[in-house]
Amino acid sequence: MLLVAQLLNVGTYNQAFNIYPVWAKAHVDLDILGFQVPVTWFSTLDGIFTILGTAVSVRFWAMLAKRGREPGDVLRATIGCGMTGVGFLILGLASAAAGAGKVPILAGVGFFLFADFALAWVDVVVMSLVSRAAPPAWSTTMMGVFYLSYAGGNFIVGGLGTLYERMTPAAFWLTHAAIAGFSVVYLLLLGRWLKSVLAPAAGAETAQTLAAADEAAALEAPSKLAEERPITP
Repeated sequence: MLLVAQLLNVGTYNQAFNIYPVWAKAHVDLDILGFQVPVTWFSTLDGIFTILGTAVSVRFWAMLAKRGREPGDVLRATIGCGMTGVGFLILGLASAAAGAGKVPILAGVGFFLFADFALAWVDVVVMSLVSRAAPPAWSTTMMGVFYLSYAGGNFIVGGLGTLYERMTPAAFWLTHAAIAGFSVVYLLLLGRWLKSVLAPAAGAETAQTLAAADEAAALEAPSKLAEERPITP
């Protein structure tokens, strides 16, 4: 059930490598003091923010773990989906405010800031949870199921991408924000049940052990995420 949120997060976030470059080229003010910023630089920024966000998040969780206040897996995934939603909300509101004009480049940067930091809170957490909670005999299979969420998510990306020419940019990005918001509501509603189901699997782990497991998954995640992202020309 937790993979549903992962699926929807991938299905919205990966639009950054599908429609986003097309939209940015046409609707973002890329001029900085006379220099025209290449759209491809957003992809570079994405990589930087992903690595930075993962490092900051892991250190933040370790600090909370030492104080006995580390958030649970479901809460972290909920916060991550919320950050993804905020990223798309920035794009939607900026597009609505710009109207027929150009969206400030800071809005595009702000999107990646929130969406990339969210990866550590959703992808890394779910990956770590699957590796910990799966029975030993099913561990490899369940990790395969986890990576299938990327395939399913990319089908969602493609489906949503077909709406771009039939919607205004503001409506298009706000639709993605709404889907991310649905993930937050979904996790809030099922959070207590998910925690009760997953608790036995993690019951014998200490906070420090969980933080270490999350850090190991986090170090692996950026390269894995890069492999799964759609390639845009």
